[in-house]
Amino acid sequence: MKHFKANFIISLTVCLVLYISGCGFDDPYVPESVGSSTINGRIVTDPITDVAGAEVILRGEESLSTVADANGNFYLNDIKPGSYTLQLQKTPYLQNSIPVNVAKLSKQDMGDLKVKLLGAISGTVSKEKLGTLYGEFEIVVYVDGVPRVPEKNANGDYMIGLSASGNDINIRTVTKTIVYIDGTPYLAKVLDEGQILVEFVPPGIYNEVRVKMNTGNNTLSLAPVGPIVINSGETRFLSAVF
Repeated sequence: MKHFKANFIISLTVCLVLYISGCGFDDPYVPESVGSSTINGRIVTDPITDVAGAEVILRGEESLSTVADANGNFYLNDIKPGSYTLQLQKTPYLQNSIPVNVAKLSKQDMGDLKVKLLGAISGTVSKEKLGTLYGEFEIVVYVDGVPRVPEKNANGDYMIGLSASGNDINIRTVTKTIVYIDGTPYLAKVLDEGQILVEFVPPGIYNEVRVKMNTGNNTLSLAPVGPIVINSGETRFLSAVF
């Protein structure tokens, strides 16, 4: 009889320990609305390139962002459970999206994220024709060097919450236009002296590159007619507009 009682007490103790530790189930005291999970990983590119400062943005019902270190490592915390898209980006070649499902109280190590680099195209528009191009502005907000994604509040305003005072905030504006590569539209940066930079172009062979003008459906040629080879991790420099 004493032996039976001892076994019963041991079994009961084990069950209590398992229950206290969660017994493998979600912690009932952590609601779904609380960020309780983390994601980490490392960006590895082909061909190899400098990924320090690459933007890592987790987009979903709420968005989080950080930047990769010199070795491509990144870490995101305080993530709420749900379905997300992990976006990796560094101009002008690195751009990739990965679907991610985040469980409550999880620590997800994504390991090495192997990414094939895209290419880019650069061309120049003469100053007298630069004013005829279609243009728009893009605003990017950086908090302590990390790109932040504004969230829409109940009033329809886009806001960025700050966790502490004294944050270093930078607002950068970029002029962009639209470039058609074999008929496919790409947003392109308008740089100094009329230089047009088309980032994140899939490697391949193209025949025509044209810039959208601000009148109707008119476009301006950014390259002579002929094969235009775009390689992974390289920028193809084109002749001036003809």
